[in-house]
Amino acid sequence: MATGKPVALIAMGNPYVLRNFPTVTAYLATYSTVAPSEVAVVRALFGEINIHGRLPVTIPGQARYGDGLQVQATHPIKVSGATQ
Repeated sequence: MATGKPVALIAMGNPYVLRNFPTVTAYLATYSTVAPSEVAVVRALFGEINIHGRLPVTIPGQARYGDGLQVQATHPIKVSGATQ
């Protein structure tokens, strides 16, 4: 972050990790540390699946309960004729 380049933070399990990195450009929380969550966050970052969600908590000074976003997949993967 000291370089001034944009930084995206991925929080696996605990959304309050953001409090330690107040200057990140983007933030994504999975609320879980299990393997399917790890796979999902990588697929989301590569644009293979939609990103959507709302914070179920307030992170004081940074984000409020209900803040969130929706981003459509840019490179969805087709499996058996269906888009995932």
